[in-house]
Amino acid sequence: MSRNASPTGSEPRVTRRITLARSFVLWERLWRATFPASIVILLFCAATLFGLFAVVPGWLHTLILAFALFAGALALYQGFSHFTLPRWADGARRLERDNALDHRPVSESRDRLEAGGSDPFAEELWAAHLARTLGGFGALKLKAPRPGLWRADPYGLRFAAMALALGGLFVAGGDWSNRLASSLNPRLLFGTATPTLDAWIDPPAYTGDAPIYLARSGKTITVPEGSLAQLRVHNAGTRPRVSMEAADNARFDGKAGEYSASVKLVRSGALRVRADGVRLGQWQVRIVPDMSPVIAFAHKPEKTPQNALKLSFTAGDDYGVVAVRARITPVGRKAKPLEIDLALTDTSAKTLSQTVFRDLTDHPYAGMEVDIVLLARDAAGHEGASKPA
Repeated sequence: MSRNASPTGSEPRVTRRITLARSFVLWERLWRATFPASIVILLFCAATLFGLFAVVPGWLHTLILAFALFAGALALYQGFSHFTLPRWADGARRLERDNALDHRPVSESRDRLEAGGSDPFAEELWAAHLARTLGGFGALKLKAPRPGLWRADPYGLRFAAMALALGGLFVAGGDWSNRLASSLNPRLLFGTATPTLDAWIDPPAYTGDAPIYLARSGKTITVPEGSLAQLRVHNAGTRPRVSMEAADNARFDGKAGEYSASVKLVRSGALRVRADGVRLGQWQVRIVPDMSPVIAFAHKPEKTPQNALKLSFTAGDDYGVVAVRARITPVGRKAKPLEIDLALTDTSAKTLSQTVFRDLTDHPYAGMEVDIVLLARDAAGHEGASKPA
């Protein structure tokens, strides 16, 4: 008998099992071929994720990268020098070994008659023999792929390299992609300057507070609501990245290594800046909310001998009251409220006590019974109201 390229009499279930067995064999061969190179790649990635190239000089970074590329390429060349794709016969033999089938009944199903091939009776008898043989196996099983790397790696170096890479991924956190990209960055490879950061926080102008200059990292920073973090990165090979819990939608703009960002701090949390795989700064920010002003009548509204309205009140705010007005509404009538601004003697004082006189005798509401509410506003636009009088 001789081999033919097309199967004769193979059952569909056997054909499917052979295809699956070939995929198992392919996986085993690929894993064995890439095994040495994968250790080199994993070790290089681990060094990158742990931040090694952020502290070593550029020439050493270049040397390590060149060695990793050469070693990886050489390992791949050697691993694939004898690599072949699994054939149909390889899958059939794998199926026979996993099921302990003697006399190669699966792989020989592609045999054809050499003698008597023109005899219809002989051919029919041969086809019946194949169908009986292939149909009598029952359930065919396949064992899990076995690349057999323990012989090539008896000390389990591949597991150590994998553990280091996973540990580096945990250390790098959300900056893993930036670190991996920077490991191939020629700007760092040839010894250019390490990125630097100038950072400070500008409190809102109305607070009167001075800017807060930030060290690379420090204790929790307490800032007023509405503060802006000003970030300036120099000598960056790639666009810096802001990792924020304390802000939203911030990104750096710039080019030629110089980047800047203005970040509005909207909540308490962490603020981190990274560039070229280097952590340039990390801070915990605590936002102090701007409280609404408070205001109250010091005395009931009164009438002066000249029939003017006399309003006495006290007001206060954490950064100062900038405006006060009175809202006057007729009682029991659907009418538009009258709002009048009350002049303040000091618009920056955190507390004030004042009496204001307004002549409203010519207004249509004069002589009516009214409710008066005092409204105080601060520089942030927050407003507080008194109880009605």
